[in-house]
Amino acid sequence: MIGRPTVQICVAATITALTFVMAALGQGQASTDVPTLDRTIALARANNRETKRSRIDVDRQREVTAEARLAR
Repeated sequence: MIGRPTVQICVAATITALTFVMAALGQGQASTDVPTLDRTIALARANNRETKRSRIDVDRQREVTAEARLAR
């Protein structure tokens, strides 16, 4: 008959092994989601406040220019 300490050791070993397996699976999935340099640059530009502000200023100046052309 298997003693109580032997069962406890087997359960602890199984939990430990499953923990390592789950960690390894998690690391494998994370490595596939690495963004490319172009994607990273595009995200940085899209979320940059100065770029957004400059884009708004350019759009505003285009509207002013278009209005001035129509007023002639």
